[in-house]
Amino acid sequence: MLGGFMFLFPAILMSGVMYPVENMPDAVIAAAYLDPLMYFVRLLRSIMLKGGDTYVFWTNIGALSLMACFTAALAYRRFRQTLN
Repeated sequence: MLGGFMFLFPAILMSGVMYPVENMPDAVIAAAYLDPLMYFVRLLRSIMLKGGDTYVFWTNIGALSLMACFTAALAYRRFRQTLN
């Protein structure tokens, strides 16, 4: 429970839901680009408020896809290590 709180609370704060990522300090902006929720929030705002700009859509979907592929590869590699 505490682990979930330690991950989710900063992830929500750095996603841009509460205030824009551009107004954060530089070190926090660098960490925010590693947060998949930031890309999802940008994608959702673009679709809901602006009608879905294709450039914003594909850049955020691309970033989320790259993160998903990297995470899946890492999970596969760690799972194979536990089987041996």
